[in-house]
Amino acid sequence: LVEASLPKGIRNRLAGVFGSSPDFAKGVAHLAEVRRLTGAPTEQCIVVGDDDADVTLSAAAGVDALLIDRQGRETHTTSFVISSLDEVHKWLK
Repeated sequence: LVEASLPKGIRNRLAGVFGSSPDFAKGVAHLAEVRRLTGAPTEQCIVVGDDDADVTLSAAAGVDALLIDRQGRETHTTSFVISSLDEVHKWLK
């Protein structure tokens, strides 16, 4: 996620926004580091991504995923699908 693109009211409900970079790439270790940095247990984490690789990664790490499908595809590897970041707040408790 690019933090600047978050809708108003979402950022203050998150412990952090962690994207990938060349030295902090997507992967199970990336998610483990996010959990370590935030102190959040797995069940309080969610991956918000825009491709099926994000869903696959989160499943491998035991973390729920929220897929942003801006094109309205018919099939997905998760049942947690939204069409834009504006819908993220519906998934936050």
